Amino acid sequence: LTAANDFGLYDLRANDKGSNVRSKGGDGYTPLGPTLLDARSVDPTAVRLRTWVNGELVQDDSTAGLLFPLAQVVADLSQHFT
Repeated sequence: LTAANDFGLYDLRANDKGSNVRSKGGDGYTPLGPTLLDARSVDPTAVRLRTWVNGELVQDDSTAGLLFPLAQVVADLSQHFT
């Protein structure tokens, strides 16, 4: 488990009728790190995400509020991405 810098190629998004799958999912699109955590030591129902923009906290949430369990999301996406 690690942090990621979320960005994408939005010209691909327009071609995919608004989907983010290709625009954000290609190899090399998303810088990862700097730390890698052993997923066995993390509770997948309580992963916390906080995002700051220019020093201001703009997002503070956890995986507890996901519509589908994190394990299912990872399993589904793993069928399409390396």
